[in-house]
Amino acid sequence: MERQNVEWKRQWDDKFLRQICGFANSEGGVMKVGVEDDGTVVGVKDPKSDMKSITDTIANKLSIYPTVDVDENTNVITITVQRSPVPVDLDGKFYIRTGNTTHAAAGREYDMLVSRRLNISWSEMPIDGLDISCLDANAIDFFRKKARAKGTISYESLDVSDRDLLMKLKLMTRDGVLTRAAILLFHPNPEDVILGSAVKVGMFEGTDSPEILYQDYVSGPLISMPDRLCDLINIKYSKKRISYKGLNMVETPPFPEKSLREAILNAVMHNDYGSGIPIQIRIWEDRMRIADNGGIPYNWTEKDLMEDHESVPVNPSLANVFFLAGFVEGWGRGIQRIMDGYRDHPDKPPTFKVSHQSFTVILRNVNYRLGDDIPEDVPVAETGTVPLLRFLDHPEGRSSREIAEFLGVASTNVATRKITPLIDRGLVERTVPDAIRSKNQRYRITCLGGRKIQ
Repeated sequence: MERQNVEWKRQWDDKFLRQICGFANSEGGVMKVGVEDDGTVVGVKDPKSDMKSITDTIANKLSIYPTVDVDENTNVITITVQRSPVPVDLDGKFYIRTGNTTHAAAGREYDMLVSRRLNISWSEMPIDGLDISCLDANAIDFFRKKARAKGTISYESLDVSDRDLLMKLKLMTRDGVLTRAAILLFHPNPEDVILGSAVKVGMFEGTDSPEILYQDYVSGPLISMPDRLCDLINIKYSKKRISYKGLNMVETPPFPEKSLREAILNAVMHNDYGSGIPIQIRIWEDRMRIADNGGIPYNWTEKDLMEDHESVPVNPSLANVFFLAGFVEGWGRGIQRIMDGYRDHPDKPPTFKVSHQSFTVILRNVNYRLGDDIPEDVPVAETGTVPLLRFLDHPEGRSSREIAEFLGVASTNVATRKITPLIDRGLVERTVPDAIRSKNQRYRITCLGGRKIQ
């Protein structure tokens, strides 16, 4: 089928240069000439002549050189376009692909393409109409104190005017024009200038149709945002577990401080603020989900992210300021630090869901159902869980409604909350794992769960 990176055309026409341009400005793609819209192969009459015409036209009009091949059996011409490292224009317009359609870039899409052409990030581009007088002097002093304590900048370099400091940090041009990064970092309320630069935090209940219990909308200079978010979550959204070691009382937070702080820093530094979508932190009784719109580099996979890698920030200017202030190391070890925080909780490791457009971290509550887990050396029958596991031992699984009826509860949300710990322990799985809220979602026992009830 025709889709994001595939187009079929019966015969070549120069108007199809828009699709070729769109492929180059997006994620690349393939155009097959000699194929009807319904997929019927018809071929072209003179493939050699068409190949030369297509190659010359693309080179002359777009200044790119895709691979052009012909299948001698079908006379179908295949044009393979790679994603261009710089924006490609057709007669002064930049085209991009969205789904299986091609359109001229405008607004934020245009800004992103221009930033690629200039080899700078969106946040590093200057923003007209604002000068240093609109910034919060206290926020700039906060950076000074953090950087002085860390020792990453000499006292002499910090003991300058705000204007000179911003120029040293490459947050302002010599003409006094601020970059978007300067606004994000030091404006008293960046949301007034850049929509979506605040952070949404909410407490939820339920899984299939979660209900929000309470929420906060946190705005202000990004330089102080990580500290403010950590304080808010620790004070309002967390319950510490009290235990005793000898005569000493020990308080254990639900989310390891090292992992929580690193995950928040990652979101604040790497979010795509040009998207207009704020960072979202959703908290349930058993987990926290931190999602931003930064994504990973286009030439990376999730596997690259989880292995040792260099630091490739989405917003280099923001990352540099946070590094100089001592918030981060700058060695691309953020993921490892998030994982390290859970070293004492190997049964509840953080999980990640990433793409080129988004980045999500899920932190497990280490105190959730503590003591209710099923140790390897304790039969499941002793915990009272075995009847439920046996009920779920069904080839097609059971729906949340069926589970609620089995448990004798009226709410399907209560039923799914009972199932969640079993999923976390690997005893139960979802039949539709990629769409948790699917109306076809069912739950069934895993091989591990089956061994537990034998």
